[in-house]
Amino acid sequence: MKAGVILSEQKKEEFCKLHGVKPITCRWVTNEKPESDEGVRARIVVKDIARGSATARSLAISSPTLSVESLRMVLGAACGIWGAELSLHAIDVSQAFMNSPLRDKERIVLRMPLSISTTSGEPIFLEAHKALNGLRVANLTWSVFLKDIVSKVGLSCSTTEPCLYGGVIDGSPTLLLCYVDDLLIASSSDKAFHRVFKELSKHVKVREMAEDL
Repeated sequence: MKAGVILSEQKKEEFCKLHGVKPITCRWVTNEKPESDEGVRARIVVKDIARGSATARSLAISSPTLSVESLRMVLGAACGIWGAELSLHAIDVSQAFMNSPLRDKERIVLRMPLSISTTSGEPIFLEAHKALNGLRVANLTWSVFLKDIVSKVGLSCSTTEPCLYGGVIDGSPTLLLCYVDDLLIASSSDKAFHRVFKELSKHVKVREMAEDL
């Protein structure tokens, strides 16, 4: 997984001048993972803070959020209120943002934490190609990427509920609900669910949280 391209100080200056952007600083974030073999997880988080400038909403880069009504609808469908009951499957997506390619119009340069430098002590800059954690566009970028993925198996986004996808896969009605990097899939057949799961796994690391919810 390639997050971007390393830039020298000179290349960074040229890039920023060309695209009218400024470098965004990053920091290390660590947390313990006692339930896994990782021990401690360390990741770089971008400090993309508005600080009085235009907000994500005003820039049209804010992400849609899940509504209670769409959750109720999926759960109702699973209970069979409109016909046959649907099976529910909960999916966890690992590193959803870091796997989501930034759109062509996004021009972002990151300054790596001070602990990351050249052998001579010079700071390192990254021209970002993926939506790293902390970027204001990260969630929207993942939403667009998810939409592209599930469209390949016949699921389309609702015009009124952007976090809800639906369609018929191999003759089976299927619904998918997205809450950040957690997915809830309701389908009338295991075959349809596995088609969605297989397509997702081609692009991101996914795991089923529980069987037969």
